[in-house]
Amino acid sequence: MKKINLALFCSNLFLLLFCGLNLLAQQPPKTFIYSQIDADTLKAYVFQPTTPGEKHPAILLFHGGGFKFGDASWCFDRAKKFAEKGIVSICIDYRLANNGLTPIDGIEDACAAFAWTRIHAKELGIDTKRVAGYGISAGG
Repeated sequence: MKKINLALFCSNLFLLLFCGLNLLAQQPPKTFIYSQIDADTLKAYVFQPTTPGEKHPAILLFHGGGFKFGDASWCFDRAKKFAEKGIVSICIDYRLANNGLTPIDGIEDACAAFAWTRIHAKELGIDTKRVAGYGISAGG
């Protein structure tokens, strides 16, 4: 009976430690407001690389959804992967083509996000000569 309890205790302890370390590695992004348009607050979610260095390349990620659905969190998993490779990864909220807006409004938001990124490059540790965009479906 004691051997079973010890084995159960050890397996639970291993699981707890493994999950705890995994949660520590998944830091939430830093959130910034890159634009305010009327009642719309547009946010940029920044995932920093853990690799040393003053200036890193950056990538702005735009979610899909046919310009009608979705949000920046749809790109968080991909952004984490880019950050693990030493790239400052920024998931961008943009206005959706609803309530009288069109995809052009979302494209204007993307341009504003790139401008904001370049303005804040020093603060974010970004090399302005190495900034790219990444989109999925409508975000591309």
